[in-house]
Amino acid sequence: MSSHICDPYEIGLLAALVKALPLERQPKIVRAMSSVAVGEALARENIASPLRAQKRDAAEIARRVDAVAELLRIGHVLDHAPRALSNGQKQRTALARALVGEPRLILF
Repeated sequence: MSSHICDPYEIGLLAALVKALPLERQPKIVRAMSSVAVGEALARENIASPLRAQKRDAAEIARRVDAVAELLRIGHVLDHAPRALSNGQKQRTALARALVGEPRLILF
């Protein structure tokens, strides 16, 4: 098995290509982290959106959203709209949305 170490240009190009894909077409191995605001959806819905795009069942979505929210200590804001979140809570919600699909690599 050969390996390749990407230089910053290659990583930036990869990030741009992945971010250009619709969420449901982004490979699971790579998830591009984007800002939290998706309309007025609650933080819970923002975090769950990648799992809904993958057509996961409701019980699995709820379990995974709760687990990542606990990890990032944002469980208390899951039912808040983006406008009610602090900047730090918005960042953690965006990170939770990137992590919930369990990718191997996250592009910031």
